[in-house]
Amino acid sequence: MSGALDDGTIGMAMVKRAGGVAAVQDPDEAMHPGMPASAIDKVPVDHVVRTAGMADLLAELAVERAQEQTLEVPQMSELRLPFVDSAGGVDEQDIPGTPSGLTCPE
Repeated sequence: MSGALDDGTIGMAMVKRAGGVAAVQDPDEAMHPGMPASAIDKVPVDHVVRTAGMADLLAELAVERAQEQTLEVPQMSELRLPFVDSAGGVDEQDIPGTPSGLTCPE
């Protein structure tokens, strides 16, 4: 991931919660390092990789995962956002970052 602010942090947290592998672009080479830096800071990422090595890493992970036992993937209803309670309220303490008030493509 590459970009500004922390837009991808929640998505990365959901990938990890579902048992996935988190691979993040090295912020040192990112044109906009805010997003990968936020993910690294807030989520236990598995790999920080320069873009030149990303394809090799993904191919390696695909082979590795195919050889493992079948993963138990939670149902989508079990993958609630970490900061949304059952009533749909937001717990401000659990939000990983500060909302910008802007949306893409603003």
